[in-house]
Amino acid sequence: MVLTRVGEGNLNINSNANNAEVYINNKLQGITPKKLSLKEGVYDIKVRKNGYSDFFTSKLIKAGQKENLFANLKLKDVGFLYVESMPEQAKIFVNNKYQGETPNLLSLLIGTQEIRIEKDGYSSKKYNLNIEKDQREDLLVKLEFSLGALLVTSNPVGSKIYIDGEYKGITPKIITDLSEGPHTLKLTKEYYKDKLGTVEVKRNYPNSALWSLERI
Repeated sequence: MVLTRVGEGNLNINSNANNAEVYINNKLQGITPKKLSLKEGVYDIKVRKNGYSDFFTSKLIKAGQKENLFANLKLKDVGFLYVESMPEQAKIFVNNKYQGETPNLLSLLIGTQEIRIEKDGYSSKKYNLNIEKDQREDLLVKLEFSLGALLVTSNPVGSKIYIDGEYKGITPKIITDLSEGPHTLKLTKEYYKDKLGTVEVKRNYPNSALWSLERI
């Protein structure tokens, strides 16, 4: 229940697409269906959902009165892309936005889309595909082992990883696309002494480094 204060009116917003986002004066207020109590005045309203064109309108809210607004969202022109990879459970990125793991059937806007497939321990692959309205494209990707991969774990976990002076994340993590040969490895964590050494990376080999850090 939405309580109505003196000088406010009620606005009930719904849409033909469930769980569409509701914005009042460009501020997110929740998802449809949504009941709001607003001060008297004119408000800019936007309702949006992925795959649909945004709905815009303005509404005058009067104190003590109730207004209803139904947003009829229209589907954008979309096509479909089925992505499968060997091995499976590779990450799919469309225009640098994560879209799930393989195998997967995606609904995408028509036009040229940049597709990137990634999996730890393997070299990523990138494609530019033209998505046509109501048409399905199939993308079958065979991923290859990266130049070299290194699993870095530590005691304690959550240590920062630096390889050849470049920050790579926190432990535990698989570092990919490393050239074959020796690399400097440094682990740091607050309240612990830095750990610095050299690791040997071999191509297509399960390289790993498990280091313990000493408490300060």
